[in-house]
Amino acid sequence: MDISLELADGIVLRPVRVGDEGPLAAAFQANRAHLAPWEPVRAEEFYTVEGQREVIRRRQADLDAGAALSMVLCAGKERF
Repeated sequence: MDISLELADGIVLRPVRVGDEGPLAAAFQANRAHLAPWEPVRAEEFYTVEGQREVIRRRQADLDAGAALSMVLCAGKERF
């Protein structure tokens, strides 16, 4: 089942998946200081590619169990 949605200007909303760990780690690292007032205190591992790989594994298990749906916004159709 494809639950991706193309929004305006080539922005895509889709479920997080394996392969997103690099961009997610980079985004969390780049925005860490800015998001600090609203984010929980996280282990350093969270900000690494391997840490995000583990987060994605847990999110996929949640999706498979019907417990949650974690989505990402991506620019460009190549991220479908």
